Amino acid sequence: MNTNNNNLKLIRKSRGMTQSNENQQSFKRYKVVTSILITIMLVGILIHSGMLFTLNRLLPTRELSYATAEYASVVNMRLSLRQFAERFVAISSIVSIVGGIVILYNFIKSKHVISFHKIFIFFFVTIVVMFACVVPFALYDKAFWGDYFFPIWSILIIMILFFLIMIISNFIKYHREKD
Repeated sequence: MNTNNNNLKLIRKSRGMTQSNENQQSFKRYKVVTSILITIMLVGILIHSGMLFTLNRLLPTRELSYATAEYASVVNMRLSLRQFAERFVAISSIVSIVGGIVILYNFIKSKHVISFHKIFIFFFVTIVVMFACVVPFALYDKAFWGDYFFPIWSILIIMILFFLIMIISNFIKYHREKD
């Protein structure tokens, strides 16, 4: 068994790879995957906001009388498009959250420690960009402003939970490394 480890170390050295070099490469991969997952979530939020805004501008129900067939068809169209927007943001959020759980699990298992200010900046920037995907639409469409923020609240709760788990894990790893 020890011979296999020595052979593996020799192979890595011959390829120019050390343990720290491998850790850096895997960390870069996690950064790329995390960026892709965050982008998927943000695109979902942006498309949801854009579709709601479009529905509220192009298919308004205020000008129609309630007892007409036209009103019923507009309402049915609005409901189906809104359900599509909500499903889209739900699927993109689920993909991001499941991917985030996998990355968080691997981070907890790893020995890699990330500086605390980088963790704070990452989560802060992500949350600001989430709100930036929603606020312009909500400000322009004040009658339905709450609908734009609805998907953010559930994502925000999970992100805060991820943040706390990552900070605690990083804190524990930092103190183990220090000792």
